[in-house]
Amino acid sequence: MGNSTAALEANLVGSFRDGLRELGYEEGRNIIIEYRWADGKYERFPTLVAELIAAKVDVIVTAGTPAALAVTRATTSLPLVMVAVGLYMIARDPWLRRKLNFPRIFGNDWIIGAGWIRDGK
Repeated sequence: MGNSTAALEANLVGSFRDGLRELGYEEGRNIIIEYRWADGKYERFPTLVAELIAAKVDVIVTAGTPAALAVTRATTSLPLVMVAVGLYMIARDPWLRRKLNFPRIFGNDWIIGAGWIRDGK
């Protein structure tokens, strides 16, 4: 699920598929991917997340901070993989600090860094 459009994120999706293929997963053969794009309309996220939850997906992968925040607000039971997010923004959100289940969240920290994990601030 992403903030943008499928066309604008084709390179990201292509790399994602390549990585899955390297791990032995081939879309349509042994893995099904449910794509959702907000097309820049962040107010769509609650509906998109609800669709994924209703589809009973095993994990949600997000691109961008707004998409990741929408998932963390909608569910605490699904694993979340985040790409291209400002983790500092997520950690500083008071609502999330009460609700977030960090062991279920995986992601890169190349934008902000992981210092907030160590000091809890």
